[in-house]
Amino acid sequence: MINIQDWKMILDAMPDMICLLDRDYRITYMNKAMGDKLGRSHNIIGQFCYNVIQDKDAPQKDCPVSMLFADGGRRSAEIDNGPLGEYISVTVSPLHNGQGEIMGAIYMARDITELKRTQGELEKNEARYLDLLENANDLIQSVAPDGSFLYVNRAWLDTLGYTKDEVLRLNLLKDILAHECRDNCMNMFKLVLSGGKAEQIETTFLAKDGRKVMLEGNANCQCDEHGRPVFTRGIFRNITERKRLEKHIQRLQKIKSIGILAGGMAHEFNNILAGILGYTELCLAKVPHDSQLREFLLKIDMGGRRAAGLVGQLLAYSGQSYFASEQTSLADIMNKTMPLIKSAIPKNTQLKIDIAKESAQIDADPYQIRHIIMAIITNAVEASGKGGAITIKAGSMYADRAYLSETYLNEGMVEGMYAYIEISDTGCGMYEDTLSKVFDPFFTTKFQGRGLGMAAVLGIVRGHKGTIKVTSKPGSGTTVRVLFPQKKTPQSQTGQDQGVAVQGSAV
Repeated sequence: MINIQDWKMILDAMPDMICLLDRDYRITYMNKAMGDKLGRSHNIIGQFCYNVIQDKDAPQKDCPVSMLFADGGRRSAEIDNGPLGEYISVTVSPLHNGQGEIMGAIYMARDITELKRTQGELEKNEARYLDLLENANDLIQSVAPDGSFLYVNRAWLDTLGYTKDEVLRLNLLKDILAHECRDNCMNMFKLVLSGGKAEQIETTFLAKDGRKVMLEGNANCQCDEHGRPVFTRGIFRNITERKRLEKHIQRLQKIKSIGILAGGMAHEFNNILAGILGYTELCLAKVPHDSQLREFLLKIDMGGRRAAGLVGQLLAYSGQSYFASEQTSLADIMNKTMPLIKSAIPKNTQLKIDIAKESAQIDADPYQIRHIIMAIITNAVEASGKGGAITIKAGSMYADRAYLSETYLNEGMVEGMYAYIEISDTGCGMYEDTLSKVFDPFFTTKFQGRGLGMAAVLGIVRGHKGTIKVTSKPGSGTTVRVLFPQKKTPQSQTGQDQGVAVQGSAV
């Protein structure tokens, strides 16, 4: 048997609680730390360990001492709410005799109550911080130096439409960054990995469904003790809607500014033309019919009247043109314009017509509405090329605030019933840059333009207190929908008109 007296001084100096057990589970020795913990060391020697340490009446199968005596292997375990403490870490090692047989065990226990409490607080804090990250409105991400994702929060997943499993297979640099900002962002990523900070950066992520999400935020890097990058942290705010509103406001300001300029020029030019055309008519009245001057005067008169037509388009664009408004049916205007429409569409272009029989009543100048229709039809024919298709629809719809916010001239527009004309083509479509300029005066994608075109359309719509929406994608054609305030009738107020649809859509 081990001579415990040779080790007593050393064992008593140790902070861990130690005791020796024989094969019958009896305590043959315990050090000062365990005796102090139990408070009755002189009465414990010779008692069963499961009575004293575990407060049990018999050995337990899951007790580390029982498992050691069963197979001779060293055991470790954590025990809670026992006589030795709230939480203790136990290690039991075998004692062998000279023949290598197990003659007992060394039972070593360490009070880990404070450690457990600290770990519990850390886990609570970690859960609290994770809850903050998961419930933040901003997009938060952690990315490895190779671009793979280590963590993204709920807002990141919801905004971009990915699942957690899908994110683990994505790479920030290859899959998420939009093509147009990839080079700049890769340079910024390298800067962050080298220890720099990226603050107030703007970037664009690609959502799962192909949407572009514009973001603004900060990024920095976590490095190890040797200064090597471990992961980057990024916090971004979705500014897609803000950017859209800024762009829309800039567009409205541009339209308004150009409209004021166009209106002022048109009035001045009109005054000049009045003199030119007036004196030309006086000269024509006095010049003999067989005079050579008459031919020249007629050409001056023709040019002046063409210029007067251009002045009319400028006034229309500025919204200052005179409209002979009357209450009329949109279907009636469309039907009367149909011969012109059919004559403008080539035979190899398919024409589809869907006009509600009882179309809405509007206050409008029929001549100007026909001008709108023919201007849009002309563009649709040229975009469709040979063998395309053009669809013309007319009816009424309920436009809510969300739908109106996506249209031009939406300032001051109120939710309600609107009569609409919609013209779609299957042509080449437009890129976003071209689409943003479609209502600019004299803008054209052709070799040579033919006047104000869609700019005049916009002015006429403005003059009728309407709005217009253009949707287009390269290779998918273009759709132009023009909306006019619908005259209130008992039917329209209850939303039962033929052709009515709700939430910004139409049938």
